Amino acid sequence: EFVKSIPKKIRDKTEIRIYPKVDYGYEQVRRWKDEFTEIKIDYAKKTLQKKLKETRICISTSNTTTMLLTMALNFPTIILWDPKYWEIREEANIIFNELEKVGIFHKNIENAKKHISDIWEDVDNWWFNKNTQIHRANFCNKFAKIEKNDILILKKLFF
Repeated sequence: EFVKSIPKKIRDKTEIRIYPKVDYGYEQVRRWKDEFTEIKIDYAKKTLQKKLKETRICISTSNTTTMLLTMALNFPTIILWDPKYWEIREEANIIFNELEKVGIFHKNIENAKKHISDIWEDVDNWWFNKNTQIHRANFCNKFAKIEKNDILILKKLFF
């Protein structure tokens, strides 16, 4: 529904990344191609980090590690999911509310569509805005922190 709703100029540049290991009987590729004959499918042959170098923005539609990684890498990310399907812990609600205020988190298609349409021509201006970056950093410090000296931290935990 989201892909249907976005302007054609954005939809034409959209690529769907398919979970590479197993389809679980969802027939994802067939279903995407039935709906959008020209849609580009990414079969995840490249790592996400390499694929992001070819990408303007990542739209994450599930509460998975994809959004954690893109946020930690400081890559422009829109999170779009309905909290009734993807629960948010009570303690996380405050942070997700802040992400919503700066346009990172969206609970419905209409808000996400409007936001991506508004920022499409200059994603970096939105993403690297001071306020957006503050809330992204707060999220990462709580849920997706990448430590520079992760080996030293692991050593302290185990020894």
